[in-house]
Amino acid sequence: AATAELAGTADERKFYNTVWATDRGVISAGFGLARAESAGGDRDAAVRTLDEVPPTSRHFTTARLTSAVTLLSGRSSSEITEQHIRNAARRVEALPDTEPRVLQIRALVLGTAMDWLADNTASTNHILGFPFTEHGLQLGVEAALRSLARVAPTQAHRYALIDLANSVRPLSTF
Repeated sequence: AATAELAGTADERKFYNTVWATDRGVISAGFGLARAESAGGDRDAAVRTLDEVPPTSRHFTTARLTSAVTLLSGRSSSEITEQHIRNAARRVEALPDTEPRVLQIRALVLGTAMDWLADNTASTNHILGFPFTEHGLQLGVEAALRSLARVAPTQAHRYALIDLANSVRPLSTF
């Protein structure tokens, strides 16, 4: 299956599917199948495949992170729906706080929601603890970026994240 993927043949999806359907313990086949499905434009199938990674697998968290990103990436703002955003947010909320990449995916989900809201109307339910409004999402993205800045590996990276947080911060009345 991996050879077919590297060779660029059309059979990669079929081979990965055969291995994945035979043994769900071969996690690399699940990720390979999800990659092939996503590359073929079937992101919903890729997410379903990633959802099949067993909770007992040490790759379960990575599968959940990847599924959240897959729901939102590679789509234009017009292709993304509120349901995609909420599904990605649910996946982020279900991840352990000890997972360091959660902050990045949280910022991605909130930022995508903020971009999506510019052209669409959302329900009034909160998302990742923030109101699904322009003001609420600006606060959410700002908070996510500041959280990322606290754990940034370099001073330059930290300053860039703070500058970005300041640029999305809602205007204050004072």
